[in-house]
Amino acid sequence: MNWMEISIYFKKAPDWEIAMFSDVKSSLALFSVCLAALMFGLEISSVPVILPTLESTLGASIRDMQGIMASCTIGCAVVLNVSGSLADRYGRRFILCLSVGAFGITSLACGLSTSPLSLIIARLNQGIAGGAMLTCVVATLNSQFPDGAKRSQAFGTWGTVFGAGLGFGPIVGGLLLEFSNWRWTFLIHTVIALPTLFLLKKSVRETKGVSSRSLDIVGMSLLASAIFIILYYVVEGPSLGRPKFTSIFSVFSVFSVFSSAVFLSTFYYRQKHIENPTIDFSLFKVPAFSGEILGAIGMNFSFWPFIIYLPLYLKLGLGLPSLDASLLLLSYTLPAILSPPLGEYLALRWQARIIIPLGLLISGLGFSLLLVGEIFSLQITFSLLPGSILSGFGVGLINTLITNTSTQSVNPHQAGMASEIDTSANLITLSIIISLMGALLVGGIGRHLAQDSPSHENGLGIHSAAEALAAGNIDNALEQIPELTAAGAREAFTAGFLCLTAFAFVSLLLFSVLSFVTFRIRSRDVTSKGIGRE
Repeated sequence: MNWMEISIYFKKAPDWEIAMFSDVKSSLALFSVCLAALMFGLEISSVPVILPTLESTLGASIRDMQGIMASCTIGCAVVLNVSGSLADRYGRRFILCLSVGAFGITSLACGLSTSPLSLIIARLNQGIAGGAMLTCVVATLNSQFPDGAKRSQAFGTWGTVFGAGLGFGPIVGGLLLEFSNWRWTFLIHTVIALPTLFLLKKSVRETKGVSSRSLDIVGMSLLASAIFIILYYVVEGPSLGRPKFTSIFSVFSVFSVFSSAVFLSTFYYRQKHIENPTIDFSLFKVPAFSGEILGAIGMNFSFWPFIIYLPLYLKLGLGLPSLDASLLLLSYTLPAILSPPLGEYLALRWQARIIIPLGLLISGLGFSLLLVGEIFSLQITFSLLPGSILSGFGVGLINTLITNTSTQSVNPHQAGMASEIDTSANLITLSIIISLMGALLVGGIGRHLAQDSPSHENGLGIHSAAEALAAGNIDNALEQIPELTAAGAREAFTAGFLCLTAFAFVSLLLFSVLSFVTFRIRSRDVTSKGIGRE
């Protein structure tokens, strides 16, 4: 009996049988959506664990690793607005199934990659599929569960599963690496995508939007060009501009900053003068919305990109095996998925304008423990473990609260735009900071090597050795600087990683203050203009 025959049968069935069948189908729909969320969550947090292995298996450099991570977030950011419009126009289930299928195929391409470049390209396409999947999942839940109570339960379940994927991604990646190989970190999504696609087609009903915005291809191209130039400057600058990259007056620096500023300015001007903008900049006049955006950016300057380089430190700086490193990473990510309910509870008592800056401050205190432990070489139990738990706890307090604040701080008809801006800002800043942290790591290692290797003051051997160490390749670094020892290489890497920890610590404190101040601003006539809520 197929689904068409079942539906004909239930037209003649009693009401209680129809209700039971409807509940089962809704449960299957929620289950299939949660499978999609699980795939995306695992993908985000499991890949950092395998980065040191990619250096030895694919010969990936630190710049390759930056590209592997950043390409996925860039793909997500670029496709968000496109996928929402396409889902409204052609059907949410259709685009969701298309994106899940594409995510499975691109994951297969990632798993079969034979070079860093092919993996970067596959990850870019995987990010495009994942971004479309994320957008369509939210739209599908809204249409599949129109009732307020059931919709809240559905979103709560989806958020829990997505958070579980994020939290347990490192341990899943470590286990796959320990008992199989790095390729299964990607191939597992191809396996999950098949039943997900089947269940989506059978259980989710097709819906379309009442109205759809036109696609601003020109605007998205301008924004993507600006992001690409910034990333290219950060990632390739040290090689292309050496030794004058650090000077803001070098030709390469001036050209990069000027061209990206031109693209961003043109994008801003276009958004202010077209009827259906990709980003409605008037929303930033709402203090609660701007404060929330600053809170999200604060996490992206610290907690989330830091997880990419933490596995390298655990392996190279501390010499931990892959599985032990994955277990320790769990102490970093697990508090972030357990503490959101407490954050929501505290926000009801003291409001988001207090909890969001407080969460950033708590996470900053966690990074201060990491910083002290790295400076004084304290034991893991006295520094890394409590610092990881505290930093994850602080971020978890505000992670879901930030998303809720972005939509609740504006009028209902602007909630979709607010959500898109929030997600885009998250992904764009994350991709940039991933690359910036990589450059800081290489620079910190290079400065330490220059102090200990005066015979290489020309910078050529030092820069190559620093890049090799940042990618986890000690042997290559020792070839570049013959007098360098393995112990000295580990010490240099730790010195470079100290720069990342200090950067994250200062960023969290800065954005905590900025967010707190912004939340307290009372803009004039915002509500009367229909921008914010009472």
